[in-house]
Amino acid sequence: MQFTVNGQFEPTIKTKAGQTEIWVLANVSDFAYMNVQLTETATGYHPKIAIVGLDGNPFSAVQYPVTEDGTRLLIPPASRAAIAITMPKEGDLVLELPPRGGGAKTINAPGVLYTNNGTENPPAVLGTLTVEPSAVSYVDGFFAFPTQMLVKAVPSEGTGTTTALCRWAAT
Repeated sequence: MQFTVNGQFEPTIKTKAGQTEIWVLANVSDFAYMNVQLTETATGYHPKIAIVGLDGNPFSAVQYPVTEDGTRLLIPPASRAAIAITMPKEGDLVLELPPRGGGAKTINAPGVLYTNNGTENPPAVLGTLTVEPSAVSYVDGFFAFPTQMLVKAVPSEGTGTTTALCRWAAT
C-alpha cells in the first residue's frame, strides 16, 4: 500500500520559512488508517499537530490529538483532517507515517508466496512473513500499514507570515 499527495508519490513542495498554512489531509481509503506525524529535519523535533477542522467542519478553536503528546494524528478511513502547519525557520518539514514505536514487536505471520511462471497454476510456497516494527506505521488487528514519507516541504525564498493559533476560542 502506498499513499499519494494530490496523486504524487512523496512529492516536495516549497513554502516560505515561518509561513503558516492549512493542509487538508484526506484518507480516501476504505480500510487503511493513516497515523501521521510532522518532523522538522533541522532538529528532529515533532511539533504538535494543530487540528482546525474535521470532515469539512471547521473548529472554533484549535484542537490537538490526544495520543503521543499531540504529535501524532490517526486519520480513520474515509475521513479528512485540516491541520495548521508552520514551516520551521531552518530545514525542511516532513509529513510522514512514522514507525509504531512504543515497544512494538516484530510481526510474524504465516504467508504464501506466489510466483508467476507463466502457467495457469503458478507455484506457491508456504512460509512465515516477518515484518520489523520500523517498517510498520499502524496495525489494526488485521492489516499492517507501512511507514512512508507523505510530503516534504522545503523552504523557498523570503519569509512567510506566522499565524498564532489559539487553543481556546474567545467568548
